[in-house]
Amino acid sequence: MKNTWIMLTSVVVFCLTIAILVAFIVNRYDDYKAHMYLIPDGYVGWVEVEYDQPGYPELKQEKNALVYEIPPSGKLITASPNASGPVTYYYVLADGTRKSIPFGESAMVHHFGTSSSSTLHGDGTTVHTPQTVKFFVGTTEQLDEAQRSKP
Repeated sequence: MKNTWIMLTSVVVFCLTIAILVAFIVNRYDDYKAHMYLIPDGYVGWVEVEYDQPGYPELKQEKNALVYEIPPSGKLITASPNASGPVTYYYVLADGTRKSIPFGESAMVHHFGTSSSSTLHGDGTTVHTPQTVKFFVGTTEQLDEAQRSKP
């Protein structure tokens, strides 16, 4: 009888451990979002995304990906917070289909970076600049030209 009780207790503890582990993994996976940038076909230039801006729309979601619909200006402002996760880039063709933007030797995405800052003024107030993601879409030659023509 004692061995049966020990065996039953062990099975229950094992099942509870597995259930907790599965719940933890599912919860972590749900928090981990991919980022899908949808860029107008033929766009060349800097893309900038500003996060946590009240009064602007939240990013849309497709499955487990946050969708960034980049306007022709290249600047997107959203109320959504920034989050880590894998990134994919697509040109959106006139008919709405998506064409993957290449990586590797023929890379079309350059200088991906995130920035934000806080400034403490003499009167004790702090001014925060929003977190921003910025990257260039185009060939290496187009990037070089854009950097040469900076004011």
